[in-house]
Amino acid sequence: MTIDKSALRAKAQHVIDLELTEDQPISDAWDEFEAAANPAGVLALLAEIHSLECRLEVSEDTLGVIRGCLKAAEGDIDRLKAENEALREANDKLSRRNGMLEENVTAMTETHVLYTWLRKKADQPGHGVIAVAIINGPEWVVSHDLDKDLRALIDAEEP
Repeated sequence: MTIDKSALRAKAQHVIDLELTEDQPISDAWDEFEAAANPAGVLALLAEIHSLECRLEVSEDTLGVIRGCLKAAEGDIDRLKAENEALREANDKLSRRNGMLEENVTAMTETHVLYTWLRKKADQPGHGVIAVAIINGPEWVVSHDLDKDLRALIDAEEP
């Protein structure tokens, strides 16, 4: 059964208003209200109230679950922020190291180009002798095997 709640509310308010003033007879107002507020109507309203209370309980339970999920998500967010910051710092460190490695590769590439050119010249017949100046003195070393002679110079400097 469907109850016209606004009409029932208006009739109840009319009865209350008449009771407050006591100037007019209220029997007609009561009759109208009692006709609208019959047992079937009251049961329908109670059933609707019960249904709404059940929905409210479910909504509150759902809200509790949602709050729990949000709290867990907040913890995950904090953890992920910390992980992200640690990864950002590690990435910055690796980027700096990568920059240094790129500089080293550039220097080594240039050294390789120079050394390869020098070896080619030393290995070509008819170029005579390649002289290597020793840095710590005025002596000159005559090289017949550039790789071997350079390795010997390096080994002599190493402790």
